[in-house]
Amino acid sequence: MPRLLKISLKILAVIVGLLLLLWLALALYINYNKQSLLKNITAQLNDRVNGELKIGSIDLEVFGSFPNMSVVVKDITVRDTLWHSHKHDLIKAAYLYVDLQVISLIKGTPTIHQITLKNGSIYLFTDSSDYSNMTALQQKKKKKEKKTPEIQNIQLSNVQFVIENKPKFKYFNFDIRNILAHTDYSTDQWDAEVDINALIKSFCFNTQKGSFVKGKVFTGTLNIHFNELTKQMDIPEQEIKLSGDAMNTKGTVYFGEKPAKFVLEFNSPNVKLSNASSMFTKAIADKVNLVSLDKPASVRAILIGKFKFRDTPWVSVSWDVKDNTLKTPVGDIINTSFSGYFTNQVVRGETYADPNCAIHVYNMSGTWHGITYTADSVSVTNLIKPILDAKIKSTFELKKINPLTNSNTFRFNNGDAAIDLLFSGGIKENDTTIPDIKGTVRITKAGITYMPRNISFSNCSGVLKFNGSDLGFADIKVHSAKSDLEMNGSIRDFVTLLYRTPEKALVDWHIKSNLIDIADFMPFLSKATYTTSTSTEHKTIGKQLTRINKLLEQGSAHLDVSINKLAYRKFSASAIKADVLLKQADVYINKLTLTHAQGTIQLKADIQPGKTNTPFSLQADVAHVNVKELFYSFENFDQDAITDKNITGTFSANADMKGELNSTGKIVPYSLNGQCTFHLTDGALVNFDPIKRIGKIVFRRRDLSNITFKKIENTLLVQGNKVVIKPMSIESSVLNLFLKGVYSFTTGTDIDMEVPLRNPKKDELLVDEQKENNKRKGIVLYLKATDGDNGKVKIQLNQRKGE
Repeated sequence: MPRLLKISLKILAVIVGLLLLLWLALALYINYNKQSLLKNITAQLNDRVNGELKIGSIDLEVFGSFPNMSVVVKDITVRDTLWHSHKHDLIKAAYLYVDLQVISLIKGTPTIHQITLKNGSIYLFTDSSDYSNMTALQQKKKKKEKKTPEIQNIQLSNVQFVIENKPKFKYFNFDIRNILAHTDYSTDQWDAEVDINALIKSFCFNTQKGSFVKGKVFTGTLNIHFNELTKQMDIPEQEIKLSGDAMNTKGTVYFGEKPAKFVLEFNSPNVKLSNASSMFTKAIADKVNLVSLDKPASVRAILIGKFKFRDTPWVSVSWDVKDNTLKTPVGDIINTSFSGYFTNQVVRGETYADPNCAIHVYNMSGTWHGITYTADSVSVTNLIKPILDAKIKSTFELKKINPLTNSNTFRFNNGDAAIDLLFSGGIKENDTTIPDIKGTVRITKAGITYMPRNISFSNCSGVLKFNGSDLGFADIKVHSAKSDLEMNGSIRDFVTLLYRTPEKALVDWHIKSNLIDIADFMPFLSKATYTTSTSTEHKTIGKQLTRINKLLEQGSAHLDVSINKLAYRKFSASAIKADVLLKQADVYINKLTLTHAQGTIQLKADIQPGKTNTPFSLQADVAHVNVKELFYSFENFDQDAITDKNITGTFSANADMKGELNSTGKIVPYSLNGQCTFHLTDGALVNFDPIKRIGKIVFRRRDLSNITFKKIENTLLVQGNKVVIKPMSIESSVLNLFLKGVYSFTTGTDIDMEVPLRNPKKDELLVDEQKENNKRKGIVLYLKATDGDNGKVKIQLNQRKGE
């Protein structure tokens, strides 16, 4: 080892040894003068207490805080002069360590370097008169004004720290695990560096509103600057941790203002929404926690308030979310990005409370149940009765709606939808606020099944236009198996009626079609079957669908119809114009005109679907219709007495009938009741079996297979399985026939017939009056038509008439 280094080490060892000897000598001196030193330290502590100071014991530790000396105070209690009234100890601790500067001891004026409070509590209490037990720490006045040295270091370990202003509803409670504060003083300001590890049990600016950052563990080093002149305390921006979540914080407290004002700001580029919301009061957190995010997001919060009676701070929370999953009460929104903020004061100057709170979201995008959408802006205001305002755009496959609706109203088989809507309305499960909706829903190439009636449509397109409470339908095109429809319409006050009185809803439809086959719409003749969604995941959607079902079931529709061609089974018509009212399940045809069988038909009808059959009533006016085609089209009116093969001519009639239709749209046998007044001109009976059988009795030389006549008219009474024939005459080419009675489609036929044997051809050249007089001249054959053994009508001589 070099000689110079050896000499240096020896000198250093001597110096250290001398210092140790000096320190030991000082320690012996202090120990020898222990009582006088303790008296001096106790005096310094008493100088800082304006109240009652209790000490269990006090001792001096020489080696406990080397190189300083320490005074250990056990079971210390500090109380103000009014403790007997409020019972809150200002300071109560098992141990109080007071570190003394060695130099100050050498000078004979012991100075406190650091105070450490361990295993105790500090309770700062203010009563209703604004009196505080902090008065116990006001320094006593001395005869000679001499500034007491400031304590630079204070440490709290395992200390419960409480600030309570009960009449002003302030309550702050901290479970301090360890705090070490180092303070540098100058003439008119001081700076502190505080190492903190504490559990925040309560942070209430207003106990009636709840606590902020409750249950959070605060860790980190906090730098504080205080200006004695302006009474302003500044916390520069720095990083702290709340229960492991790192965030930057800064703030200012203006103690010079009355009442004192504070501004606090927290921001974190990477914090979970649930952790961020838990920093606020339960009321605020519950609103935010209606949704959650899978991954952390960037969050910034600002609190501005005053330390005054019942003050609630202004709170603003902003966030920035990128490529996250948002969990909501109606399902997860994946791949979502958005920004936004929360405020508890929408209208400046009004209260910081739920009715004045709002959540705003901007530039939102995401995918919900496979439906990708964007929302320029979304806001929720009045958190007592939340109102959602949103502008939403989306283009998606219609099939993706099916799992949401649970297939209880419309089932989409294919097609696309484009939504551009501005929505404003309530979002609570039982909210009855009437929404306001503006915008469009455009549907293209859709295949739709209307589930309540099991009717399918293909290649559907059109636009739904929302204008506040009204709903419009534009350019709606629908195709079924053989039919096509073009429709425009509207529902006035649609949204209001949907929520309040759906039975009063009226859809106004204007319908055009090239061809409608009624068979495509036969399910409308039966009762609709509505079901309620059983999905528990989408209660809100289920409620809306239930409302829509109720409106469709109980509401009405007015149809203004114009159809080029109408078909049903053997029936066809053209130039159809109709005015129809659909009321719940009932159909009211106020007016229907059409061209059929070379003539026209006008009718008015009521159709009321039942559980099995469908009762109906109608009044019809038939003008100049080809009777053969008429019978063929209506399938001979479900009877075989006279069919389209037996009759020709031009038919006109007025009918007033009631009856029933079955599920296939056919008339239920023997259900017709009513009357029909008809006129048949230029007609003929061709191979009409009852007349031909008369010819077997008489007129064997006449051709009864083709009987022509100029005019037949009568009023028939239809009574189920019977037709009552009022007295009528038939003037034909081969005979004159007078008849009356009852014709039955089952049993009970009883028709009286008078058949003059005189040949009508003999009277062809006579004038009408002479012809009328000659009708019954000569021999008259009296016949009766009754039930036959084989189910057919039999004709026989009427013995009673012949008598």
